[in-house]
Amino acid sequence: MTSPTNSRPWTISEMAGAFGVSHRTLRFYQQKGLLSPKRRGNTRLYLPRDFAHMKIIVAAREIDMSLEDIDRILSSYHQENGEQIQNESVVRLLKAHIGKLADQQATIARQLELARKILTERIRNVN
Repeated sequence: MTSPTNSRPWTISEMAGAFGVSHRTLRFYQQKGLLSPKRRGNTRLYLPRDFAHMKIIVAAREIDMSLEDIDRILSSYHQENGEQIQNESVVRLLKAHIGKLADQQATIARQLELARKILTERIRNVN
């Protein structure tokens, strides 16, 4: 995947195509403050920073991170405190998210066990 260069920003169609999302999705992320394309009249122009943000957004959404956590991650990349603070922030958020996913996994495991038990009982009743 190529990215926009400093000499030529990308249009909304190019960004949407590069990430396999709709124009509406990009506008939604802009409305939420996750992307901030420049404007030329009514045309949105995406710069390398927007491209980098979108890579993070797509990866985070694939693991079902909230928009609030994604915003925290993106905000950490623009602090003056340097890369160490940025990494600590991302690690903290990811650890918390992994904990949520593990809780969900445990819940799903219990639900599967119960569904299988009910199914087994129903199969016995049919026979």
